[in-house]
Amino acid sequence: MTKTLWLVFVALVLAACAVAYGQEDALLKNLTQLHLPKGWKGAGDAKTYDRSNLYELIDGEAEVYFPYGFKRAIAVSYASPAHPQDKVAAEIYEMGSELDAFGVYSNYRDATSKLVGLGTEGFASDTQAMFCKDHLFAKVRTSGTSSQNRAALMPCAQAISRALPKNTSRPEELDLLDIPALVPQTQQYFAQSVLGYDFFSTGVTADATLSGLPVKIFVIIEVTSKTARQALERYEAFLVSANAHPRWQELPNGKVLVVEDPLYKGVLAKQIGNMIIGVAKLPDPNQGLPVLGQLQSVVAKKVNQNILRERSGAASPSAQEKR
Repeated sequence: MTKTLWLVFVALVLAACAVAYGQEDALLKNLTQLHLPKGWKGAGDAKTYDRSNLYELIDGEAEVYFPYGFKRAIAVSYASPAHPQDKVAAEIYEMGSELDAFGVYSNYRDATSKLVGLGTEGFASDTQAMFCKDHLFAKVRTSGTSSQNRAALMPCAQAISRALPKNTSRPEELDLLDIPALVPQTQQYFAQSVLGYDFFSTGVTADATLSGLPVKIFVIIEVTSKTARQALERYEAFLVSANAHPRWQELPNGKVLVVEDPLYKGVLAKQIGNMIIGVAKLPDPNQGLPVLGQLQSVVAKKVNQNILRERSGAASPSAQEKR
C-alpha cells in the first residue's frame, strides 16, 4: 500500500469514528434533553456502561445481553420537582443490529403482554414499559407510588422513543414465522444455542397451535446451506447418542427428520437452503406435518425471493462476532 493510499485509509477510518462518536453523543444528549410532561425534567447525570461494568446496572442479567452484540447502555432518570421522590428511570441498550435489539426485547415480552405504540414493538404495565427500535432496546420504569408518577410513565417512554432513530421496521427474519398456526407475541430471536442446543447457532422460534394443542416452531438461520446441513447432522448425531432413534421420512415435499427428542417430545426438522425449519413439542411427530408444511411454504418463498439468501460470511455484525 502506498503512502498516499495509507493516508486516505486512515482518514476514512478517523472520519467513520468521528461520525459514530457524534451519533453516540447525540443519543446521550437527546436522552437528557427530552420534551417531557409538564414539570418533569432530567434528574442527575446520565451514566453509561460497557461490557466491563454492565453488571453494575443489571447484576445477574448482563450475560443475557452480550451474545446480541451489546455495545453500551445509557441510564438516565427523570423527576417532577413537585414530587422529587417519584422518578421515571430509563435504560437504553445499544445492540449489534435491529434483530439483536428485538432478540433482547423478546426475552421480556410474552403472549400476555399489553402491546403499546412504542418503537418497532413495545409493551407496558402500570409501572414499566419496554420496547425496541432500530438497534436499541429500552426499559422505562417508575419508582414511588403516586398516581402522578405512573401517569408520567407513558409520556416519558414516548418521548424517549421519539429521541431514538426513526427506523421502526421489523426485522425481516420474523417474517419466517408468519404462518396461520402462529401464536401472536411469542416470536423470539436467539443469537446462540437455539432450543438450548449449541449446534443451532442462531434462529427464531415461536409458539403455535395444532388442533388446540401448544407446539413450538423454529427456523435455524445458518450462513450457508453447507453449515445448515452440518448443524442438522450434529443434531442427528446428538439424537443417536441419546438413544432417541431419529429416522428420515420421505414425503412429497422432501425428506424430513422425525424423532422423539429427549427435551422436546416429538420433533420434525427439515433443511431448506441455509435454514432448518422444524416443529417441536408434538405428542405424535406425524401430527406436526401440516404445521411444517406451513413453515416450508413461507421459508421457501423467502429463499426463492433471495430475501434471506446464503451469505458466505456476510452475517450481521453481531452474528459474525459470535462465530
